[in-house]
Amino acid sequence: MSLLNFSGVAFHYSCSDTLFENVTFSVGRADRIAIVGPNGSGKSTLLYLLAGSLEPTRGEIVRRKGLSIVVAGEQLNAEGGESLFDFVFQAHPQAAELRRRTQFLQERARQFGEFQKRETLIP
Repeated sequence: MSLLNFSGVAFHYSCSDTLFENVTFSVGRADRIAIVGPNGSGKSTLLYLLAGSLEPTRGEIVRRKGLSIVVAGEQLNAEGGESLFDFVFQAHPQAAELRRRTQFLQERARQFGEFQKRETLIP
């Protein structure tokens, strides 16, 4: 089953020409996508349609239940020197907690390794 389906999607802003017309595609669980195009071609608009922040002018977008899509704007408003990685993990608290625990264990393993090196140097 697809995570996301676009079917006959069209979009235009009220004061502009049509950006998309009759767009149909699906994104599966193992798929990776890249959105590439010149400035003003609608890349950000497509991302906002994917995330559900915008609705299509025509057509249908179906997202699998429970699917969460996060769009980081072109200008990231990170607080306190936050990395993009941290910003993205804010949308997934369970993954963020797992990452925090992994980093903690990596630091403990590093400290243990340094301790073992010191112990082997002492005669």
